[in-house]
Amino acid sequence: MANTGHKDLFSIGPLALLSAAYQQKILQITQANTQAAFDYAASLGRCRSPEQFVALTQDYTRRQIENFERQSRELMQLVQDGKEHVTAPPVQPE
Repeated sequence: MANTGHKDLFSIGPLALLSAAYQQKILQITQANTQAAFDYAASLGRCRSPEQFVALTQDYTRRQIENFERQSRELMQLVQDGKEHVTAPPVQPE
């Protein structure tokens, strides 16, 4: 039987685990960003002046940029940590 070689490139088990962890992290990020958007919308509903609108918008934008940077680092770290396990050569039975 010919060896296709794909099992030498990666192991399905670790790849599936990494994929599930990545999807879970994306879901957490989506939930946090959605909640932040709803909180911002609610604060805009209480806005009473143009100055307050500008201040709220600046604060929301600053926090979202900080969140994006943190979330990007978390995703990158997740991939970096998982990459070692996914690309490791499979253990050959003795």
